Amino acid sequence: MASELGYLAGGLEHFKGRVLEVYNPYSHELVAKVYRPDLSITFGCLEDAKEGFSKASALPSWERYRILSRIAQKIEDTFDTFVEVIIKEAGKPRKYAEAEVKRAIQTFSFAADLARSKEETLLSLDVRPGTEKRLGLVKRFPIGIVMAITPFNFPLNLVAHKYAPNILAGNAIIHKPASATPISSLLLAKIIWEVGYPPQALSVLPFSASDAEQVLQSPTIKALTFTGSAEVGWHLKSLTPEKKVLLELGGDAAVIIAPDYPMEEKNFQQIVEAAMAYAGQVCISVQRVLIHKSQWKTYVEAFVETTKQVFVGDPSDSKTIVGPIIDEANTQRILDWIKEAEQEGAQVLLKPERLDKNLLTPAVLTDVPVHVRLAKEEAFAPVFYMVPYEDIEEAFDIVNQSVYGLQAAIYTHLEHVIKRAYERLEVGGVIVNAPPTFRVDHMPYGGVKRSGFGREGIRYAWEELTEPRLLVW
Repeated sequence: MASELGYLAGGLEHFKGRVLEVYNPYSHELVAKVYRPDLSITFGCLEDAKEGFSKASALPSWERYRILSRIAQKIEDTFDTFVEVIIKEAGKPRKYAEAEVKRAIQTFSFAADLARSKEETLLSLDVRPGTEKRLGLVKRFPIGIVMAITPFNFPLNLVAHKYAPNILAGNAIIHKPASATPISSLLLAKIIWEVGYPPQALSVLPFSASDAEQVLQSPTIKALTFTGSAEVGWHLKSLTPEKKVLLELGGDAAVIIAPDYPMEEKNFQQIVEAAMAYAGQVCISVQRVLIHKSQWKTYVEAFVETTKQVFVGDPSDSKTIVGPIIDEANTQRILDWIKEAEQEGAQVLLKPERLDKNLLTPAVLTDVPVHVRLAKEEAFAPVFYMVPYEDIEEAFDIVNQSVYGLQAAIYTHLEHVIKRAYERLEVGGVIVNAPPTFRVDHMPYGGVKRSGFGREGIRYAWEELTEPRLLVW
């Protein structure tokens, strides 16, 4: 039976307003009915947030450490509950849902550690005559009320990456979760209230996108932290030119296999899983694989054969790699993009099969023209294509042709090639001898070009969501 959940505001759960129905992308069953606030209620929450910010910003470091540590522990205590929720609302295969919950625990644990280790900067200012007795102190202060908007694909850990640095900073949060996956956010926020963060400082409001635009433009909102599509992210930024904005957007991650690297079966499996995991609905999913012409035929055959072995099906099954696409519209979009690429000359080496409304088998292509959508946009799908190159500099050029720049990977044992990749690749992160999906939650994570700007990762996001203030005496 579907559960009923209210939106969270002012320390209370509210069961009134419009109803958002949340469906399981795999079984298509109704998972929950979630109440959505109307615009007037949402604006009213900004007044609560002012009071919440006053309380949150006054918390001492030891109290923020205690709160963040207890959040991590509470998630661990309810581990199985969060796993099942993520499987049902997001259609995420069990092995990835379990990994996401573990990462969320680490995210709050990293934030707790930082609460006890943040350092203030003392500057000596006696650098010219007349300043001999002057000292400077630089300390970071919370920015205020922050709007956070999160996507469907990591309904717990990407939310944790919004909540944890803001709690560390002492900000108030107005959070709009993805309409497809609001349940994890609501459960997490209740935990945060329970462990002692001022409830007025965290509201979870699954309102509409149009309402979000209006609320964002309120002068009460001091910053936006957004994870989602490039189209939406850049549009929101255009509405708020005077606010601080942190954008973590999409990508079309590339893997370069240098000719010196002896590819083994495990390497092919790693890269294929990095393309197909959760039906490719990951910002740093492998979309392009660059292969040296001397190894082209052998490696193409190996990638196709490896991809054929990928398990597709029920996300509750621990063997599943490819579960459902989030909705039917995106499933059709993916098929349309592949059809367009084929009509324009691409070779479809492994054709996708539609097993259900939202369920596709993997697709593998070559000879994809640069002007088709599959080559120009983020696929967010269980598909990748392969590209030949003659020398490593050409490979770097091919990667850099993209309008995106989130993460890329290179497989090589040559130090000078690694250094050159680090210098040449126009991305936020270069991963060596592992897929571009590698991420540990305290590292700086983000991209360049249409992939956004600013960095997540607790310390880096905390710096984005605070302001340095100088005291001179």
